[in-house]
Amino acid sequence: MKSYLYAEQPTKQNQQALATETPLPIEWQKFSRKADNDLLTAGLTLEGLQSHAAPGPKQSRQLAYYTNIRALLDTTTEGGFGRLYGPKPKQIITGVEYLAETTKDYPLSPANFSVQIPDSFNVKQPCLIVAPSSGSRGIYGAVGVSGFWALNKGCAIAYTDKGTGTGFYFVGLDKTFDLTGKLHTPNTPIDWVNADNNPDKDRLWVATRHAHSGNNPEKDWGQHTLLAAKTGLFALTDHFKQPFNGDNTLVIAASISNGGSAVLRAVEQDTHGLIDAVVAGEPNVSVDLDVFEVQQSNINQTIKPLHALESFLLQSVFAPCANLAALPDTSEVAVYRLQAELSCKQLLNSHLLETENLDEAARQAQTNLLKAGLSAESLWLGPIYTSMGLWPALEATYPSSYARLKLFDDPCGAAFEVPASSPITTNGLTQLAKIWPLSSGIPPTAGVVISPYTPLHQTIKPLQSFNQKMATSLCYLAWLKADHQKVLGLEKQLTSTLHNQLKQGMTETYATANLQGKPAIIVHGRSDRLIQVNHSSRPYFWLNKTSADKNSQLRYIEITNAQHFDALLPYPPFNSQLIPLHVYFEKALEAIYQNQTSNTPLPDSVVVKTQKRQFVDGTLEHLTETHLPSFSNSSEAINWTEKGLKLAH
Repeated sequence: MKSYLYAEQPTKQNQQALATETPLPIEWQKFSRKADNDLLTAGLTLEGLQSHAAPGPKQSRQLAYYTNIRALLDTTTEGGFGRLYGPKPKQIITGVEYLAETTKDYPLSPANFSVQIPDSFNVKQPCLIVAPSSGSRGIYGAVGVSGFWALNKGCAIAYTDKGTGTGFYFVGLDKTFDLTGKLHTPNTPIDWVNADNNPDKDRLWVATRHAHSGNNPEKDWGQHTLLAAKTGLFALTDHFKQPFNGDNTLVIAASISNGGSAVLRAVEQDTHGLIDAVVAGEPNVSVDLDVFEVQQSNINQTIKPLHALESFLLQSVFAPCANLAALPDTSEVAVYRLQAELSCKQLLNSHLLETENLDEAARQAQTNLLKAGLSAESLWLGPIYTSMGLWPALEATYPSSYARLKLFDDPCGAAFEVPASSPITTNGLTQLAKIWPLSSGIPPTAGVVISPYTPLHQTIKPLQSFNQKMATSLCYLAWLKADHQKVLGLEKQLTSTLHNQLKQGMTETYATANLQGKPAIIVHGRSDRLIQVNHSSRPYFWLNKTSADKNSQLRYIEITNAQHFDALLPYPPFNSQLIPLHVYFEKALEAIYQNQTSNTPLPDSVVVKTQKRQFVDGTLEHLTETHLPSFSNSSEAINWTEKGLKLAH
């Protein structure tokens, strides 16, 4: 297959139209990235990233950087950005960038890639960081997560959207995005839509690659990460005209959240020894365990580790009511208390809670979540996670993906659209193109909203006492657990075939926890409300240590006062109650790098007790290293037994 070379600013070497044969299933382009559109910040510099004025829509790459970095990090100086992590003032890093996509005959879900090679790359000590995006973000989803550290180290970095990304298909327009974010008509038909079930062909419906491609992309995240590593080595070989491979190049896989799961599974599936080491932050990783015990502060809890989807759906049903127990009874949050009270009333109607008192109902809902494994440290974050709309977004995407359903096949009625009243719709394709750099990959995002194509609370009689939100959440939970169908009147929608498809798709995403003896560090915030430690990192670490990996070099580091979304930290009360987990992700990367290059021992598995920022004379102090003790300064070891983990506090 031919691969064609382009350069936005051609160098003398690049002025010839090179064509290079590659055995990889990719088609690629090459770009020169100079100071005005560099690798580190796309030309924005630290100052531009901290500005509240976003780049214009014509600067699509810049806007994608701006959006993804600010969505995942605390970009304030007070919070450490530009001081403890991130770019330095006025800093730029020039180099070249390869953009690639899988070919049409690629047997797995299609994916996109970016490989960035800084001009400071040392061919005598080559290193490559492989960074799949978090969530369902596009290829620039990990630029702030892994890219800052990698490029400042002089390493090349290979990004991938791991088969999700902004793979949006605008049904009525027959348009999608190309590799660089430009709208175009696809070369081959996109079969993501059940047109027979389309209730209104005049509306601008949107199908997404993650939810509707029929591929269950999550099962391939590990393979996409391995292909990203191969693409990175290919790009280095092409650029420097000398061979780079797994034998002569240090390859570290490192990312967070969904990307954290991807790097772990890549190492599990690495049959050629391509990846040398791995760092995973707050990984959305599930293991198939019947029972798991946690002893913390001399309290024992027996937990059935849940697949992430079951955890999401339980929170979607119970968290909005449980929030009533977490909210103070003050006028500032009165509207949120009213919403929580309504959710409690809905649960009482469904008989999932049994009491006459709303406060007691909230406590019951909270207890249900705690018994299911939610950490007590994360309870107070329930209201903000709910107000962010996390649970409806997750339930509208993941079940359809696992069950391999098309748009308009979701039995609980979820669909996506750009509303007719939206400026995106009324202002044409120019506004529509902004979705690519602004999107997180999972609606609601960048003007694409969740819009039920069939309102269950209106069409199913037993659901008429519920609002749309609760009816939908109960439907998804019943679909997963194969109960309540008759009670809810959903026997026709929730067939055994659909249940089995959903469960099969989930089974395909379980991790083995066998990292094949590779050096590895997992860091996770104890207060994470989205990816709960008791259902992800803790059981994964325990399984790795006790049975899966006989030569285990995995370290698990749990961080107090840390949670999933560092982007919350610029705002009160989070800035005084939480510290950025990202700092410890970079500390873990540095520890792995030193282990690989200088044979420095890996840190022990510990709980790091961080210090909250304090108010001094009415002003919140800046985040410093004092708040962020190193791994070695923590004295609280994490131990494992035959039954589970033991933590002092």
